[in-house]
Amino acid sequence: GNVRELFGRVCFSALVVSAGFALLAATEPLPPLQIEPKHVPISTNVAKLIEELHYSLPRLDNSLSSAILDRYLDTLDGNRMYFTAADIARFNRLRYELDDRTRTGDLQPVFDIFNLFRKRAGERIDTAIALLATEPDYTLDESFQWDREDLPWPATDEEINEVWRKTVKSDGLRLMLTGKTWTEAAETLKDRYERSYRRITQLTTDDVFETYMNAVAH
Repeated sequence: GNVRELFGRVCFSALVVSAGFALLAATEPLPPLQIEPKHVPISTNVAKLIEELHYSLPRLDNSLSSAILDRYLDTLDGNRMYFTAADIARFNRLRYELDDRTRTGDLQPVFDIFNLFRKRAGERIDTAIALLATEPDYTLDESFQWDREDLPWPATDEEINEVWRKTVKSDGLRLMLTGKTWTEAAETLKDRYERSYRRITQLTTDDVFETYMNAVAH
């Protein structure tokens, strides 16, 4: 399936709790997903099929490896709202390794990237839910770019928190323009954010492997 659409703070203020916006990110870390033995021969066979049977006879080389990494990261975080630039810098050590790793099936680092994505998702959604405790100030003169696909990943936690502040503000405004009060909009957004996080936590090792192999095939 198309996994692209599936897109902790320990404590927040008492205001958040009293407002009923309990944080959802697991206080106990989720067990990391690991590559399974069955994935290894699939990866090696796909690499062989691509190089030997695809009509254009592509080579899994460093250039393609770099493109695979970019495609995989775009699939996970195409709108640049979860990873920071520091996270991406950590992944760059794999930029010219994925060709060889795909041939051998040594793909645990691909799962490590997803495990960090899942952790970041919990942190960002907790941030969003905490923001729902207070109605945004809609008198401020500020702008928000909803489509961040062509923007760089935020450089710092402060920058990504600002992205989420404006995201929550924009999401709330859209609902209030339909006639909802802020309280009603906040409840709707809380449910929406929780569902988005649950979808991520429900992804299996097979889902992650499929996402990566789709990036390779693309």
